[in-house]
Order: sequence, then structure tokens, then C-alpha cells
Amino acid sequence: MSFALPPGEPARGRTIGQLALLLAYILPVPVMLLATNRRSTGVGVRPRGDRIEITSDFTPNPALMIAAATLIVGVVREVMRWPSYRLEELARHGIPVISGFQPMPHTSRKGWLARFDCYPANPFESDIDRDLWGTERHGRLSLRAIAGRTLRQFWRPIRRIADPYTPRLIASVLRGGSPSLLALADRPPEYEDVGRLCAWDAQSPAAQLARSRYESIVLRAVAGQPLRKDGAQLRPVGMSGWSAVVFQREDGAREVIPIDDLVECLCHW
Repeated sequence: MSFALPPGEPARGRTIGQLALLLAYILPVPVMLLATNRRSTGVGVRPRGDRIEITSDFTPNPALMIAAATLIVGVVREVMRWPSYRLEELARHGIPVISGFQPMPHTSRKGWLARFDCYPANPFESDIDRDLWGTERHGRLSLRAIAGRTLRQFWRPIRRIADPYTPRLIASVLRGGSPSLLALADRPPEYEDVGRLCAWDAQSPAAQLARSRYESIVLRAVAGQPLRKDGAQLRPVGMSGWSAVVFQREDGAREVIPIDDLVECLCHW
């Protein structure tokens, strides 16, 4: 995801490096529930100049892959808006942190890794429904409860960018209503032959999915569809990074609008 502070706001010390470390405390547990398996080893966060990369195992279930990506985008875009990227923000926003957890430097590139040995025990081999994990401010919780509490802090920004189906799947997995790959005895066989075995299952056929709001914006921009905004017609002429659309106004001037701000304009596009 592109790294961009809210338009017009000064940095006030906020850097992409600080953001990466903060996200390394927020994202790993919910991403574990949605995207990893019993043989997984970690979830990483890497700052790459003008973008943030989240690293995890490939997920052979398409619906879970979309769910994990949607959660990640919603969380990262929202945390970018926070007034500070200091770790003290975790307590202020009610994010549960496992006692003793500290991410390690990423093993392959600059960044941070929440590896199995950064925790008091291996979370990828644990019972995700047992209250095994002491936390800094929320008592003993299960991995599923930690993920659920984190999700509640970001539910609105996740729903804001998602298709209608995916938030229901995210909530169902984190509540236990839909299966997590971590609840299985071992890694699913789909990992051994992705080309043949990776497919939509009966509970989440592709036909149920609509375009996410972000995807709808990009498709309209690429197609050159004019946008009516504040009484003026704007014509999309390109992208600025990965997170903003460049428009040309009727007077020839150009205007750059972040995708986040275009979500509310979809009904006028």
C-alpha cells in the first residue's frame, strides 16, 4: 500500500518506519486467523520507500485471501491517519498486545517480523480458542479474542472499502462461525498443488462477491469516466502513486484526489 499522510497535514514526526513498527503490533494476530496455517512461521511488515508491504503465507482459499487483504488495507489506511505512530497509540486505541511479544528485524529486508519465536509460545501451533495469552491490558485472551478486539477498532474503515460479502466473512472467521486454517490439524492439501486444488468453496462462491469500493473507483478512473463533484465535471487522466487519482478540470487545471476521499463520491460517478 502507498504511504501517504492525510492531505494538508504536517508529518509531526510520523515516518514510514514508525508506521511499520506500529503495524507489526496490530496486524499479526488477525492476519494469522485469516491467512496462515499450522506450518506458518510469521507475519511481516516492511517499509519500502513510499509504500508498506505486509508479508504472509500464500492463502489457497480465495475468499480468505480477499478477506485478509481487505482487513490489512482497512487497518493500514486507518492507522496512517492517526496523529502519532508511537507505540503508546496501542493503549490509547485499545489494541490488545500479547505480554512479552516484541517483533524482530525482518530476516530478508528492512522491516519487522512477528515470527513464532517472538511470542511466549508458538501461536501457529496453539489452540486459537483457549485463553493462553496474557496481554498487557486485557487479561488472558485467546488468539481469536485478540483478533476480534482488534477488528472492532477498525470495523468501520474496513467496511468502508470492502465489498458487501467480505466483512461478514471476516467477522464470522474471527467469531468462530467460519473455519480458520489455524483451526485445522495441519496445513490443507491445497498448498501442495495450488493450480489444481485452489478453488472457491460452497460457502463463498465467486458470484457472491461484488466489486469493492476501491476497485470500483480504480475501474472508473482507468475507463476515463467523468466525475461530477461540487458542481464541476472532472475527467480522470491518471494515477498519483497507488492511492490517488489525477483529474483534469474543465478549465484545464489538474486536481489530485486520494482514493479514500473518492469513496463518498461513487454515487455521483
